[in-house]
Amino acid sequence: MDVLTIVTVNKNSGKSFISTELNVIKCLKSINNVNWLIIDSMSNDVSSERIEKIKKNYSDLPIKILREKDNGIYNAMNKAILKVQSKFIVFINSGDTLDYEVLKKINLETIDKFCSIVFSYKNKTINKFPLNFLKMILHNFESFFKLSLPSSHNAIVYSSLLLKKYLFNEDYICASDYDQYQKMIKNKSTFIYKKNLKLSTISSVGFISQRKFTSYSEYIKINKDNNFVFNYFYWLLRLKLLKFIKI
Repeated sequence: MDVLTIVTVNKNSGKSFISTELNVIKCLKSINNVNWLIIDSMSNDVSSERIEKIKKNYSDLPIKILREKDNGIYNAMNKAILKVQSKFIVFINSGDTLDYEVLKKINLETIDKFCSIVFSYKNKTINKFPLNFLKMILHNFESFFKLSLPSSHNAIVYSSLLLKKYLFNEDYICASDYDQYQKMIKNKSTFIYKKNLKLSTISSVGFISQRKFTSYSEYIKINKDNNFVFNYFYWLLRLKLLKFIKI
């Protein structure tokens, strides 16, 4: 059994898919016991062409491809979780890349199968001071008080067993990973922190990154439903400030 599955969920991501494809192929050639699962929602653009070429050109590599219509990003991610048989899962979206040298430093085979590992990440979009400084302060504040994920979900190597226990709530459009994280910490799931290491480089033009209003609105609903009063008012404030500053 492989120790890690890299999951890429794709729908008409165009040329963004190419950088992810080339990166993951290098990873598969560099590290043993790693496989790649592509979940594609019947794309009909450049990314579709690349996926068809992967079938022909890399039949010797551990790559599985599922192409069928889905009911949104979280439905596609749940399909992946249920299919995966490896010990750990990391989600690398189209346009994102993975630093496989970091993976080499972490011996996943020695880590308990119920633990998830939190890394940090780089953002492809470089903001100028003071916006980048403000984003860093907010991220550290939110992580410390568990107001958000401890890192980008693309920089968390999840326990497969944990994800199978806490599948994504498909009622949400953008914030199901936040809802999932709240359930995990409520039930005292174990996270190992390696935030001194940057596992992934993420795109800021992804599906969720471009829908902050929807994300924040869903954060508010999640915290209200869970009676997290401080969290609720925090995201209510962030939603109001979104009219003035896009962070």
